Amino acid sequence: PLTEEITTYYPEIHGAEGLGPIHVPGNILSIPIYNFGSIAAILIKYGKDLTIVDVGRSTSLAIAFNLWNDLMLNVKGIYFMGGVFLEVGNVTPLAEANVYGDPIASKIVFHQAKNLFIFPLNVTNKAVLTPNVFNYIQANAKNPFHMIMKPM
Repeated sequence: PLTEEITTYYPEIHGAEGLGPIHVPGNILSIPIYNFGSIAAILIKYGKDLTIVDVGRSTSLAIAFNLWNDLMLNVKGIYFMGGVFLEVGNVTPLAEANVYGDPIASKIVFHQAKNLFIFPLNVTNKAVLTPNVFNYIQANAKNPFHMIMKPM
């Protein structure tokens, strides 16, 4: 985290691997991993066509804003899964794990992002995905993570 404090993980919330009870198959880890600096090239190449989905702590996203603010302001939108509104949090009575884990990074994203869409804990706890919609998404997924979608 940007606070430079020791990171606390919540396996009782997110599971040992960060995906609840889901265990990631070993072959999924064979996908290419890119240098953090590659983000600038992606921002330049896709700019206004790029949508960012942030489903964890926002440390990397905040660093991207600090390094490439002008480029980050050009993205189409940022979907942020975190926080909690009008309900009890999952790590303290007032806090949700992603924001609590790096509040400074979350603040940077909240203050600097344009076209920010927040999906708090209470939304993710109540969202309904019908079997037909789920099957369509899984059948049309163009990434290696489609194989862990069903157990999720």
